[in-house]
Amino acid sequence: MNSNASPKNRGRPRIHEDQRAAWRAASRAYRKRKKQKVYHKSNSDEWYTPPDLAEHIMQNVAHRDAFDIDPCAPAEPPYTVEAARRLTAADDGLAHDWGEPGTIAWVNPPYSQMKKWIEKCLEQAGHGVVVIALVPARTGTRWWSRAIHDAADGHATAHAYTLPGRLRFYKQQPDNTIIEGDSAPFDSAILIWNLSLID
Repeated sequence: MNSNASPKNRGRPRIHEDQRAAWRAASRAYRKRKKQKVYHKSNSDEWYTPPDLAEHIMQNVAHRDAFDIDPCAPAEPPYTVEAARRLTAADDGLAHDWGEPGTIAWVNPPYSQMKKWIEKCLEQAGHGVVVIALVPARTGTRWWSRAIHDAADGHATAHAYTLPGRLRFYKQQPDNTIIEGDSAPFDSAILIWNLSLID
């Protein structure tokens, strides 16, 4: 320790008057970011796909009136996604194969379990399933990197499409109806594996 240092120079450095405004602005921005992290979470993972988005993907990407399977389906109707087969949380879509090669799966996974669901998407795509997933556009996360980059490493090719604007997911009400919720606090994207297998 420098024996010549005066007591008032020890500890936290003083902020000069001309730096205080910048320091305060940085502190406010940090607190705001910290508060926004809470908005990425919800008390429930039961958020329904916007029906117009599902319809658009079915007609313009899958070229059919219904997906072959929805492994993340709500427990009970009404449903916003048409699918020939549905797996609910009780069925555990992570524990089952989703179909034969060429099967088209629609996946709107519980966002609290993204890593597990991306692993499952990669596994099923490796078996020839066409996987179309609605996910948060969190390009800096490990699961996103795995979904995109590891797909080229022995897995099916993945295509990523960011969606314009913020989606309004739907929520089931106590009377069993579904209503449009507020805009999501994050951007969304569609990930598609085995796009070339769609006829």
